[in-house]
Amino acid sequence: MKRLVSYTGLVALISLTVGPFSEAYADSSSAIASDDTPTSSMETVTVTANPLGQSESHLAQPAIVLSGDELQRKQALTIGETLSSELGVSSTSFGPGASRPIIRGLGGSRVSVLEDGIGSMDVSNLSDDHAVGIDPMQASQIEILKGPATLLYGSGAIGGVVNIVNNRIPTSVPLKPTGALNFRYDDALNEFGGGGSLDVDAGNFAAHIDGLRRSTSNYSIPGFGSLTPSLRDRSGILPSSDVDAENVAGGASYIGSRGMLGFSVDHFATNYGIPGDGGRINLDQLRYDVEGQLSDPLPGFSNLKVKLGHNDYVHQELTPDGAIGSVFLNDEYQGRVELSHDPVLDFRGVVGVQVDHRDFSATELTPPTFGQSVGVFAVEHRDWQVWHFEFGARVEDSRYEPEGGDPERDLIVYSLSSGAIWDFVPGYSAGISLTRAQRAPSLEELYNHGPHDATLTFEVGDSQLKEETANNLDFTLRKLDGRWTWRVNTFVDYVEDFIVASEVDNNHDGFADFVNEDGLTVAPSDGILLLQYGQKNVVLYGAEAETGYTLLHSSALGNLDARLFTDFVRGRLTSGGNLPRMTPLRFGGGLNYDVQKWQADFEVRHTMRQSSTASLETDTASYTIVDVGVSYDFGSKPGEYRVSVRGTNLLDDEIRYSTSLLKGLAPQPGRSVMVGVQARF
Repeated sequence: MKRLVSYTGLVALISLTVGPFSEAYADSSSAIASDDTPTSSMETVTVTANPLGQSESHLAQPAIVLSGDELQRKQALTIGETLSSELGVSSTSFGPGASRPIIRGLGGSRVSVLEDGIGSMDVSNLSDDHAVGIDPMQASQIEILKGPATLLYGSGAIGGVVNIVNNRIPTSVPLKPTGALNFRYDDALNEFGGGGSLDVDAGNFAAHIDGLRRSTSNYSIPGFGSLTPSLRDRSGILPSSDVDAENVAGGASYIGSRGMLGFSVDHFATNYGIPGDGGRINLDQLRYDVEGQLSDPLPGFSNLKVKLGHNDYVHQELTPDGAIGSVFLNDEYQGRVELSHDPVLDFRGVVGVQVDHRDFSATELTPPTFGQSVGVFAVEHRDWQVWHFEFGARVEDSRYEPEGGDPERDLIVYSLSSGAIWDFVPGYSAGISLTRAQRAPSLEELYNHGPHDATLTFEVGDSQLKEETANNLDFTLRKLDGRWTWRVNTFVDYVEDFIVASEVDNNHDGFADFVNEDGLTVAPSDGILLLQYGQKNVVLYGAEAETGYTLLHSSALGNLDARLFTDFVRGRLTSGGNLPRMTPLRFGGGLNYDVQKWQADFEVRHTMRQSSTASLETDTASYTIVDVGVSYDFGSKPGEYRVSVRGTNLLDDEIRYSTSLLKGLAPQPGRSVMVGVQARF
């Protein structure tokens, strides 16, 4: 109980907070350029994960925002799969039940997943088989911030931030009751899913409720004959690849002349199979959030924002015969306070503090451990003539107290960032950012020692690991106005003391070692893979580029936009060799067409063979994905009632992600057709 004392100040502050909603949530659907007055087809929107509330075009580091029709087209079962086709983003992919974003080759504890600005507080960052406790079907906007400049959300964000916006805590009073219903069926997964939401008001009060239910069967795969014999299924179905999930949430707010105070409750549960293992994961979490804002709270400050979240999380890893193996428990609190100050020497900015408290354990793998971190941060920006400048800093103290004799750790990490945007010609800009960001080792990296059932690995942590230090340089060129738009991002990231779990070859036979549940070396057929955490210096570098052009803009014939894109990332050890599970070169293109009540899109994406692999890692073959979608709107308003049909992987290509631990056992689903129905009122 004494460890919760530090939160009483936040709770007291929240109880006094009443503030106006100051962030704009805009539709990011591409604007169509007029022949007479061209506009941008890369229309920018406010990035709510940025404390300054800036648009993506006004950030020195690259950002991506998905919302509206674009988000609806890309929504998948998991956050990782939803974002896997975005520039610089790939997915871990541990079957359809669990996948997490990888940003520029960095994932796990280096990418922070947020829900409305507060951490997901699940254990998805600990292992690829762990699901994110947020369903993308309930998102109204998803924001991706790349690079260490996202350090304001904790030392775990040196790779980037993904913020899922669901607006469960109302921040404005709706003019009238509004809602939505969604239903979908996917034949490859035999998926049946549906959900809905409702927003109502009563004077100064607003309320929100939403829910969904979805289930899938074991999915169909192409090239199933190439699977290992134990997984071969003559019907072309991948065993243990089904998912059953449900989510119910609600929130309410009081919104006054100077501010707001609201809360939400969210229950998420899912049960999904582990392809290649035959086991399952049964996940259940109950989350509470409180948010408040107050305008002009103190002299010299324009806005106060407070957020507090608590998540009671548990998941059980079940063996193929139904017995309970590892059990992961996470009881976590996270609080965040931001103060926006008035201009000082033409600088505007935000100062704040973030506190995190967690009690975590994983039977047989990680001892019960108390962890707490306190971070203080500041971000400032200023416009001067054709220049925009940004500066940021963070200091964070992370403390771990494990049970069972492992040593306690107390680490202080420091991070600094700076950036500039130069509008050198109207409509054109160049951006550069430079960051030195540190990350404290995570719980599993320090204290894991034992078998992890779902991943079929035996993990050995190192309690003496040091902090990582990432030195990042990012350069961007972009043209966001006119009929022709484009952007190019290049980056290089030198990470000192990079923490990586590597396969081990202690007997020097040229193959990875396998051990039994006691850690003793055995034959591969009788054991599980041995992984050991260590530190090495690495360099990651890469580039991302896309261009769009409005081919047609006509009130009679409709609007037609074309897009081309490519990205790649390379990770190398300074001592020689490659980082494991890197994304190879990808490129592709697409068309979007709408006329009256019809919308259609076509996209083809090709991923090259990945042969730049780590020691003991196998190559991954190239593949091509072709997707086509068509939708039709009914009703008096656009999108009021919509029926859509989408075909994915139409070539029925065998797709194995180089980033997946299961790439040798479980390919992605084969050709599928998804039918969806949506109603808005």
